[in-house]
Amino acid sequence: MHGNDISKPIQSEFNRTIGRHELKSQVRTAYPGNGAPQQRKHERTMTKRFIALTTAVFSMAFLVACQTTTEEVEEAPVADTGSEFDQGETPAEPTREVASTDLRLAAAYFDYDSSEIRQDARDQLRASAEAIQATEVVVVIEGHADERGSEEYNLALGERRAEAVRRYLEALGVAESQLRIVSYGESKPAALGSDEAAWRLNRRAEFRTR
Repeated sequence: MHGNDISKPIQSEFNRTIGRHELKSQVRTAYPGNGAPQQRKHERTMTKRFIALTTAVFSMAFLVACQTTTEEVEEAPVADTGSEFDQGETPAEPTREVASTDLRLAAAYFDYDSSEIRQDARDQLRASAEAIQATEVVVVIEGHADERGSEEYNLALGERRAEAVRRYLEALGVAESQLRIVSYGESKPAALGSDEAAWRLNRRAEFRTR
């Protein structure tokens, strides 16, 4: 039942009570001598009914307003996003970089001032070639050098080392489109130090996926 239908009987009784109350007030004004105890008792009774009805009307109006607001909120349409996630959180799509995080490719190490692939590196590169071919990732081959020599020379040496690794992987069947090269020369050492223990770790070509 609508809130207006509920409050109609109460409103009608409220109006009748107000009319009687006003009539009694007019009678008292016209005939001030009518102050008998019975009449005063009747007036007090009418006043109490007036107060009770007033309270009931305002209470019912408040409840009807609350009910109408609740119904409007409950009936508000919910947009269908076509998603199974109700919290509005859209999971990120797996990117190629994320998909390739399990790809572990061992670095290839070189002799001093050389870009020739050593025998121990060949075995590692064969395993790397198989792993790359099993994916669609693009692999960046980074060429590095130790600190000996000029910066320009070591940049060129790092590039030759990265290029040698790329040619070897392509010979093993890796697609050219999956391989890129870059040289950092001596700027990104894997180990700090000025002795052979550090230098042998810095003469390398290592891999990074894109």
